[in-house]
Amino acid sequence: MKKYVPFTVSLEENYDFKLIEDINAKIKTLNHASKFGTDTLKLQLIHKNITNLLEVLNLIEADR
Repeated sequence: MKKYVPFTVSLEENYDFKLIEDINAKIKTLNHASKFGTDTLKLQLIHKNITNLLEVLNLIEADR
């Protein structure tokens, strides 16, 4: 028995997949940029922005 996925769902899943791939690529970039020997200002910027993002995500979760 074949399962058919509606076209719009298929597009949404493909879009989500591309978003997840992009997020993971950016996380890898941040990992490579966040190591000993990295400029302190760069580390502070990465830390502050990740902290802010996580706070926003926590607020969204708490609101659900």
